[in-house]
Amino acid sequence: MANRKYAHEWILDRVKEYLNGEGSYGSIAKTYGIAKHTLQKWVASYKEHGAEALLPKTGNTSYSKEFKMQCVEKVLRGELSVDDCTTKYQ
Repeated sequence: MANRKYAHEWILDRVKEYLNGEGSYGSIAKTYGIAKHTLQKWVASYKEHGAEALLPKTGNTSYSKEFKMQCVEKVLRGELSVDDCTTKYQ
């Protein structure tokens, strides 16, 4: 299991801070010493899957070859960016 640097509630507070208009991605990231891109990924995951998406993951997830190929094809066709794909399918 990966060592998680931030607690779930702390992450959720940063996401809600952004969504409530209390700051931009850049200003919130700078205030708390996190990468702007990290905050953007948290917000996107929250919007797509709710607060549960921000819970720590345990164990390894395995995906079929077919599923992986579908994801790669969506990225290559320009339907999703790599970040959008990982957010959508967690």
